[in-house]
Order: sequence, then structure tokens, then C-alpha cells
Amino acid sequence: MTTREFLELIFGDSNGYLIIATKDENGNLTNNKPFKYPEQLNQAVAYCSVREDEDLWFSPMLFSITQQ
Repeated sequence: MTTREFLELIFGDSNGYLIIATKDENGNLTNNKPFKYPEQLNQAVAYCSVREDEDLWFSPMLFSITQQ
């Protein structure tokens, strides 16, 4: 199963922001990269691809991001 297939299986036809997290240089899980799903699915897959040797985290739900 590819990364794209995995994400499409989980999120289906939902809309929102997929957050992919990585650790910073100190090992803290603080680097969060948002991708608008499904519009930025290609970018999310590419982001995961260049980090295939790193641990990646994500939430199995999509978020809405509002600006204040």
C-alpha cells in the first residue's frame, strides 16, 4: 500500500487539514506541517517521501484551521 492509498483509505472524501509531525533537533515532537486534504494530497505524499527514513506522526482525523 502506498502512502497515497493509505491516506485516502483513512480520510476518504473528507475535507480538512492533515497534520504530519516530525521531531525537532532535540528529539521533541514539535514540527507540525499542515496539508489541506484532499487539495494538497500530492504535497503531503511528497513530504512523507523525502522523510522516509524518519519517524512521522499524524492524527487519524482532519482538523479545521481558523485564523484569529
